[in-house]
Amino acid sequence: MRFFPAIISTIPAIFLILFRWGNLIKFVAKVFLNKQYNQPRKNSMSRKEALDILGLNENATKKDIQDSYQKLMKKNHPDLGGSDWITKKLNEAREILLG
Repeated sequence: MRFFPAIISTIPAIFLILFRWGNLIKFVAKVFLNKQYNQPRKNSMSRKEALDILGLNENATKKDIQDSYQKLMKKNHPDLGGSDWITKKLNEAREILLG
């Protein structure tokens, strides 16, 4: 019974810690316990769309894909004033065609 007051006095402290760190705890639980995060990402574009983005035809070789990707990345790289969105689409198209 001697420790009972000590335990009761720590309850508000535990409540405050959980309240302050609640968002972080929820995020960590969501990442590690949600099966959606552990599944592989599905491609949002088709092979034809990827070829259109890189400006290639159906029978493009691996070298053609790489050359077209590099040419477009030089034009649209975010560090050179290009768009982040375009860069993401170019990367996704390359992943689909080469992966």
